[in-house]
Amino acid sequence: MISDQLARSGIPVLDLLLPMRAVNGERLYKLQDTHWNIRGNQVAAGIIAAELHNRALLAAGKQGLGKN
Repeated sequence: MISDQLARSGIPVLDLLLPMRAVNGERLYKLQDTHWNIRGNQVAAGIIAAELHNRALLAAGKQGLGKN
């Protein structure tokens, strides 16, 4: 998969497929095509925001290593 190749190259990847599938009982896509509807965009934005927050915390922790 492309995500595996990117990971081996050190390029961070966020795959939204599984988290979006985990949202049960809600329609996340428009009826006539494969684009996200408003709710789908909200869910995706939440997932992306959480990931960016986690990565920022990880980066801040790495920068703090070795500082005493």
